[in-house]
Amino acid sequence: MRPPNRKKWIFLCLLALAAMSLPLWSSAPAHWAANQTRSALSGYRVRSISVLGTQQLDKQDIVALSGIREGTPLFQVNSKAAGERIVGHPWIRNATVVRRLPDAIELHIEEEIPAALIPAEKMWAITADRIVLPLEKSKWKWDLPILRAENLRSLSPGARLNDTRTCALLAQSVACQRSAPRVWQEISELFWSEDEMWALLQKNHIRLRLGNGTEEIGWKSAERLLTKLELQGHASNVASLDLRFAGRIVAESAKAMPDSGEHG
Repeated sequence: MRPPNRKKWIFLCLLALAAMSLPLWSSAPAHWAANQTRSALSGYRVRSISVLGTQQLDKQDIVALSGIREGTPLFQVNSKAAGERIVGHPWIRNATVVRRLPDAIELHIEEEIPAALIPAEKMWAITADRIVLPLEKSKWKWDLPILRAENLRSLSPGARLNDTRTCALLAQSVACQRSAPRVWQEISELFWSEDEMWALLQKNHIRLRLGNGTEEIGWKSAERLLTKLELQGHASNVASLDLRFAGRIVAESAKAMPDSGEHG
């Protein structure tokens, strides 16, 4: 992209300053300056619109959301209004509209980051701070834990999840992701069984008994124990791990297994 002529740009700046000081001018020079400024600036028109920072969303859809059209005078683009239109999409957390002389617009996008999936009347994604996101299967890029809650009512895109039991499952998923990421990557789903939370691991189908909630130390201990069992070749013998007791994990299995608990 060729940078604008320096002398011409200085001239435009002077014209803009002149237009801003209209009250100090007599009527005729003021109108002349304003007309000259509008005429000069209208020569800078949008020729390209680029979208930066997207993973889930289609770039053409974001351009359409912005309402910015090619051929529009660059300095007539309302950056604030365009950004507000883009942020209206539930998948977009933040949007910044940047002018690039002489003829370009950049749309800088910060998307929401999903932390889990929720099946209700259909499959939804959910962020760590409980924002509900609509899903398009053809564009899905994440392998995330599924939160299963009974009798969960229909959800709305962009709304904040308020179901107590589902929020508790989400909190456990987020705690595991933060404290024991290798375990979190193996969780296929989290669910309630009566008044206790459980998690199911994809590998070896090990069940994790969480009770009313597992703290950071419990998740870290689970990660250490699972790594140890893998190295010893005993992981396939484990049916479940009980994480309810602070400082100790109990491994339950149909087969005898040495050193089945971790102390900490």
